[in-house]
Amino acid sequence: MIINSVKTAYGLKIDIARKLNVVYKPLLNTTINERLNILPNYEIVDKIYPTLNTLMIGVGGTPLTGNSSLNLRRANHSVKDGFLFKNIPMLVKPMGTQLTEFEKTTYRLKRVENTLNGDYDCYYGLVLDNFTYDNNIYKINNIVSTPNMSRIDTETDNSILSPVPVVNKDLASFNGEYIVNTAKVNIILTPDIINNITEGNVLINPDLNINNITEIALCTSIEVDSDYGKEMAWCQVDYFIDVNLDMQTILNTMPDNKTMSYMIDIGGMEPLAL
Repeated sequence: MIINSVKTAYGLKIDIARKLNVVYKPLLNTTINERLNILPNYEIVDKIYPTLNTLMIGVGGTPLTGNSSLNLRRANHSVKDGFLFKNIPMLVKPMGTQLTEFEKTTYRLKRVENTLNGDYDCYYGLVLDNFTYDNNIYKINNIVSTPNMSRIDTETDNSILSPVPVVNKDLASFNGEYIVNTAKVNIILTPDIINNITEGNVLINPDLNINNITEIALCTSIEVDSDYGKEMAWCQVDYFIDVNLDMQTILNTMPDNKTMSYMIDIGGMEPLAL
């Protein structure tokens, strides 16, 4: 379970608008589209809610070390941050290159970058469409050296619907137990995806070390039609996640012509103290 993350204020804003069934529209200066100048002023008149559907990667912030991914800690980002510290593209092509059918269904957030080596179409988003929702709630204990998690059996817990007053503890003195509910985001990595990241960034970021991915942004957006195909409008960061992914190690351990799944838990990164 990855619990070293931050849910942004913009993801919370979408959640509340959906619960109240009111019209949602991003605030100015909060979308990835504005930062990258990709459909920055796109208007959507229908009452529609962005969904979690896009992944971005970066090499900024402080990389994880040791077993810190097991600790209940915050990522380096603030809840009001709307962009990665140092984003890098998932795919780089010479400007005007036609994508394959696989690439058309996989990559989004296209932006032209002008470099000393030429002009390139850079795709900063990877489509997310594989999720597993866990309908249970769990208790996690973070005091022990290895955090343990157990399912709460709501069917036999009579205190849920017959509560008694308790003394709420502040975060400085509580007993280290949290309630979590999780869903899994399944990121499918292929040799082509890994090679696209490493080889593409050599072209436009020759002086940047992109061997280790240190930050991930899980983003919400609305998929729309553009002049060059499907694109993401109203794209905003929902979760920031600290990671330490060695691209070469992943590629070396990946079976020939196979895929590797990288599971990220969302929801569980926002523990509620017991």
